[in-house]
Order: sequence, then C-alpha cells, then structure tokens
Amino acid sequence: MENYNKTPFEFPKIHDFPPFYTKQPVEATWLNQKKMWIELILDYCKGNRKFTININNDLDSELFNNKKINRRLSANWATLLYTWVLDRGLTDTVMTIYELTNGTELAYDSELVGIDPVIVQKALKILKTQGKATIFTGSDADNMDFLTNFEMSSLIEQIENIKVSSVLNRNTREYGKKHLFDGNENTCWNSEQGSPQFVVVEFEKAVKLERLQVMFQGGFVGKSINVYGSIPETTDGSKVQPDVNTKDFEEIGKLFPLDNNTLQTFSLPAKLGYKKFKFVFPSSTDFYGRITIYKLDMIGHTCSQ
Repeated sequence: MENYNKTPFEFPKIHDFPPFYTKQPVEATWLNQKKMWIELILDYCKGNRKFTININNDLDSELFNNKKINRRLSANWATLLYTWVLDRGLTDTVMTIYELTNGTELAYDSELVGIDPVIVQKALKILKTQGKATIFTGSDADNMDFLTNFEMSSLIEQIENIKVSSVLNRNTREYGKKHLFDGNENTCWNSEQGSPQFVVVEFEKAVKLERLQVMFQGGFVGKSINVYGSIPETTDGSKVQPDVNTKDFEEIGKLFPLDNNTLQTFSLPAKLGYKKFKFVFPSSTDFYGRITIYKLDMIGHTCSQ
C-alpha cells in the first residue's frame, strides 16, 4: 500500500490580518469576504483530511482561534451578546438560550437567532467570568437560564469637557471630538498620525466609572487602552499621590480591545470617584498610529455628595 504523507496545512498570510475577520459594511465587500472565509474553511478541511466540523469540539481549534491576533470566536460572540442586551435595555432580565436562538418575541431581531446553542453557552461562560452574567442551569442545558446584571447608566450627559490629542488634518467638523459621544455610528473621532493618542473626559461632579464601551474602526484600534483617573483630594484638601508617572492622574486599569468594528464593553474596578478620566492609546493597529472611534460610552454612577 502506498504511504500517504500528510503535509501540514499552512494558513494564508491574510489569516493573520485582523480586518480579514471584521465584517465589512459594504455589501459587495462583505460578499467577497464571506467567499474567502468559505474557501479558507474548505482548504483547511482538505489540508487536514477533515470531512466534518463538529461545533462542540472545533470552536477551540486553530481554525477558529488565532493567538497571533488575539482572535477567539467565543469572545466575539460574548461581546455581541452583551452589546445586544445593553442596547435593548434587557439588563436584569432572566432569559433562556432557547429564546435567543429561536427568534421568539423577546429576541426576534437578535443576530443569535439560528446559532448553535453551544456557541451561546460558551459566550455566556465568558460573560460570567467577567461578572456580566449569572447562569442558572436546569436539567436541560440547552435551555439554561441566564441573567445579565447591570444597574448602571450612561454618564455622557454629565460630561462637562472633552479633550483629544489630535484631529486628522485638523478637520474638527468631520473628525472632531464631538463625534465621540454624539450617538451617531456614521461619524467618528479620527486622530492624526503618531503615538500615543489620548482622550480626556471631565465631569462636573465625581463619578464612578464601571464600564467603558468603545466602537473602533477595524485596523485603527488601540492595541491597549490605559485608563487613568484624576487624583482625588483628601479631606484636608491635599491630593493623594499617584502610583504612576502621569501628572495629576493615577492608573485605574489597562484594557485590550479586539481589532474589529464591534461595540466592545470593558469592566473597570470602580473603587473611587473621579471628575476627570484620561484614556491613553500607547499604540495602534494602524501602521501610522492613527486611532478611529465611532462611539464611546462611559457607564457607572454619580458619586453621592
């Protein structure tokens, strides 16, 4: 019998290009992108002599997870699910996977309709580890209940002042800071070239920031977001000394966005209230260091006086 020498499958170079896995808004581009996805899956299966894909086992395979670009399918679905819940005001609502995936009245417009329940289960487990969901499992795992617990509100109406590091071509009308919080996904803040870039947001009163929502443009995403709060004053009027070398600010947390166009939600440890926040983008997925943000939302509580 002739021996079959299996040649290891090599992913094409585009597999390591984050925008390749970001759904494109232009219909013609999106259709071509889907075709390329299909071709990649077929080539992968052919190269590995794989004749079926088992959704229960293969979600953790190299086909659906690329460590080079920090892309993991389940994490993407977790972000989509949580964004859908927030956008529709369904926080503190108990619902089932069946309601989400079968197009019931509760979730008739959900992108999760028709998705295999196993994917939703994996997404919910990610949300649970982030403290965004509580899961109740009954005798039927496919119909397990879950609760998204979120009693905070948007703080953007309380913003007093905004400052950004730069604006592309100094065109504040099209790319200025006002578009960060205008709620219009067709407008954006676009920085100039160079790193780092930053956004500073100031409130009239101190607030506790517990969630940060950001919608970047894929390919122009901050590789990380360093979040700082203005140094709070003590009871005698003096300022608490910061733990970082950022004048008048102390570090709150460091976030790691995915390089895509989706609305991403991050949790922050809201131990103190701050009147001013600084979001620093040390580097960008764009070669020239540009940052593009279509939507920024700050969610939390106003500190009691």
